[in-house]
Amino acid sequence: LTRFANRKAEAERTGYAEQLHRVVASLPLPYLEVDREGMVRHWNRAAVDAYGHTADEATGQPVVDLLSPASTRARLTDLVTLLFNRRRLSGIELELQRLGHEPETMTCQLFPLYDYRGEVTACAIITRQARGYTRTEAALHVPPTG
Repeated sequence: LTRFANRKAEAERTGYAEQLHRVVASLPLPYLEVDREGMVRHWNRAAVDAYGHTADEATGQPVVDLLSPASTRARLTDLVTLLFNRRRLSGIELELQRLGHEPETMTCQLFPLYDYRGEVTACAIITRQARGYTRTEAALHVPPTG
């Protein structure tokens, strides 16, 4: 009975994981996951369209190398560090760069992802064009890079 219950629970977890993967893949906004070392773990189709790198090219690469012009590399690194300290950041504006294009101001939602023990295992970043969005980092009390 225990073996059957374990198999059933594992099948349910696998089904939920596959369903979640399909949802993330179909999000209309660029979504990426970054591990503790700042390496891209997941890159959805909207991120491919927005930033010009395929998922295969992006996966395993430093997020700052893919998205950040020199002016925002340190800031993005600091934000990822904050996420691994269980901070959730919303409405952050950053200059991000599409492959072969000029940097553009993007509004970012950044949040930690937890495992079943409550440990932060990755962080997720969702971006969109700023288009007049006026919320600033100062209003969120996010410390500036130094």
